[in-house]
Amino acid sequence: MATYSEPVIGDWYINMDGHFIRAWGCVYEYGRLNGVVIQPLNGGRYYISLTRWRDLKPVRYAATREARSGMVLS
Repeated sequence: MATYSEPVIGDWYINMDGHFIRAWGCVYEYGRLNGVVIQPLNGGRYYISLTRWRDLKPVRYAATREARSGMVLS
């Protein structure tokens, strides 16, 4: 059974629908994690609550070193 951790800023995830999303930022309220700013592949940025983040059941995507550094291989 997979467990879903708190988001790591800059990491890519695959949600339960098979879509790639990036944890672009975290939103804190009174010192506690309250939401996540996600960035899908289309480049937009969207705020979602921490509950919604967990409902997506994101799994961290293990990208190659080149992909993490922004290089595109052809």
